[in-house]
Amino acid sequence: MVGTSLTGRASGECVSTPIGHTIVGIALARRLGVGSPAGLAAAVVLANVPDLDIVASMALHGDPWKLHRRATHSWAFAAAVGGAVGAAGLIRTESRGVGPQRVRDAACGALLVGSHVVLDRLPYRSIRIGRLILGMRVANWVLDTVQCSVIAWALWPKGPGAAGGRGDET
Repeated sequence: MVGTSLTGRASGECVSTPIGHTIVGIALARRLGVGSPAGLAAAVVLANVPDLDIVASMALHGDPWKLHRRATHSWAFAAAVGGAVGAAGLIRTESRGVGPQRVRDAACGALLVGSHVVLDRLPYRSIRIGRLILGMRVANWVLDTVQCSVIAWALWPKGPGAAGGRGDET
């Protein structure tokens, strides 16, 4: 019988960590034209906001995992919450894209929350090495950090005039 791990998936599978969500969230925000420190801080919050279900579940049920990876890990949640935060101007893109600024900001917010959903659905198996930290082995925290760093590198704007870039040609 396959049990469920603290991550909310069948045992033997892992999901992304807050470190991974943060790394990818910052890179995605830079790619989308977010440059201000306040905007990048908002990006970090948005990339991790689906996991607030852990806090709510603990407060409501005394079990942090009872509600985890349900409604807050959906595309509808990403569109609604991220879109609302962006439309409210709490995260602002600096790029000159197509459409009104509020629409671009709402899309940015939705994509940032949606990045959490995508990362949690990436398949990778648990490595049973090291101590447990918040339900995952140390080796899995390291694997997630490396995996998300590669994704972030691919997302990070490159070249002269790149959104948030320094004009590096790398």
